Amino acid sequence: MKVDPIVTIRVVTVFLSKAPSGVARVPSLQFPCINLFTQCTQPFEDEEKQLLCLKSLKIILFETDKSISIPFIHSLAPRVVELLVHSSDMLAASPASVISQKRFDVLMQGLDMMQLLLEKTDSKMDILSLYIPILVSFLVEESDLLRSRSLRSSLHQQVLSRLLVIAPQFKQAFRLLMEQYPSLKKKLEHAIRSQHQNSQSKTTASSITSSSNAFPAAVPTIQLKTDFSNFK
Repeated sequence: MKVDPIVTIRVVTVFLSKAPSGVARVPSLQFPCINLFTQCTQPFEDEEKQLLCLKSLKIILFETDKSISIPFIHSLAPRVVELLVHSSDMLAASPASVISQKRFDVLMQGLDMMQLLLEKTDSKMDILSLYIPILVSFLVEESDLLRSRSLRSSLHQQVLSRLLVIAPQFKQAFRLLMEQYPSLKKKLEHAIRSQHQNSQSKTTASSITSSSNAFPAAVPTIQLKTDFSNFK
């Protein structure tokens, strides 16, 4: 009899969030659970599975003891990054492509996971060095798409809002990343200017992303080598 993976994810999530930590972290139980989530967060996996998996991961991070949640972070945070980068690359290759509601929800859950990791870690720069480029990569430069009421435009607005919150909250880290990757700065400034033109705001883009212009232009690349093994 074939087991429904959706049901399995739900059952495992309840088990991990309700079982005593001494039981949930037994290797013979913990490793298969991590493997299940790893499989469901693969870039080409069914979107319904991805969405449920990401929602369940948030529950595990919020509602379980660190002895349970930390091994999941070590194993699955790189997979979440990989999923987001893959989606960003696909959209960059076809900017006018339509985003389904499920794909939009998956991306928002993935970004929520990155935000949660940022809030929970003491090593903010490690997370920001991935999170900020990922956010910028989802920005839209085509004015027609920005003016549309599509989910692609909604995604753009969501990530821009997050960036405008992160910028003043982590000024030094943000400035360092803009200096390291000037093309990120250029894309973000373009998005801010476009938004200001649409809203007729008086705030300037340069006040948000001001940094040294002495750095040579570089093509931003999101490295998937971030080591989450030290996440505590």
